[in-house]
Amino acid sequence: MSLVYLDIGEFIKPHGLYGEILFNLYNPISDIINSDYKFFIKVNGEYQKLYIEKIRPVNKGYLVKL
Repeated sequence: MSLVYLDIGEFIKPHGLYGEILFNLYNPISDIINSDYKFFIKVNGEYQKLYIEKIRPVNKGYLVKL
């Protein structure tokens, strides 16, 4: 069985002094962020696993600390 990757959002910009990044979900009513799914990012055509240290909702999306 092959892996299936699904785009759920995009990183918008760095935020603050603590290394957080603003993340915008394509579907803002989705609860995918609060699930047990594994997250990957595509870098130079290769998928790499994301290790999320902390995530919190804000007005324009989520602040993510990797």
